[in-house]
Amino acid sequence: MKVQALIDRLKRENPEEEVVFIIDGNRSEYYVIDWAPFLHSGPKTFDAKHGGEYTTSVVMIKTKKYK
Repeated sequence: MKVQALIDRLKRENPEEEVVFIIDGNRSEYYVIDWAPFLHSGPKTFDAKHGGEYTTSVVMIKTKKYK
């Protein structure tokens, strides 16, 4: 997901809610953002939504398991 698409989606949510991540659909374990600086990498090749591939750099966000 592109950074702008994530920002646009989050803007539609209640700004007072917490954001958690679930891995592989396991809703019994939550992960939160580790506030370490974001990392950058690339180039990396991804599958395009409508077929084919594209290459871009990436932003990597570290997470940690929530208690």
